[in-house]
Amino acid sequence: FFFQAEDGIRDAQESRGLGDVYKRQSHKNQMDEEEISQYFPSFLWIVRDFSLKRVDANGNSISAKEYLEGALKESKGVNEAVEAKNRLRKMLKYFFRDRDCHTMVRPLEDEKELQKLNELDESYLR
Repeated sequence: FFFQAEDGIRDAQESRGLGDVYKRQSHKNQMDEEEISQYFPSFLWIVRDFSLKRVDANGNSISAKEYLEGALKESKGVNEAVEAKNRLRKMLKYFFRDRDCHTMVRPLEDEKELQKLNELDESYLR
């Protein structure tokens, strides 16, 4: 597994190395996606402190994996920020054919209680 745990959106610059490989591969075009993706591990995205509702555009509940796939859809726009995010999305889809997502809510809402999390009984956790 390639494991990505985060509590916010990552900057596309953090995946520069992956981008370089993607660019070289795109130009050479010696292997198709199936061939190159076999050399990459499964991708697991852990999103902690998740506060959004997992629903689609119609308000129907979706799984964490469906949330990930929705997050990997390209955004519309023609500026540098949008292009950088779309490049990262393409790389994740290109290299990691087997991918999944898990979301975790913040264990407590009160910041003061969160500071003494180890001392609290599990019944206080969300």
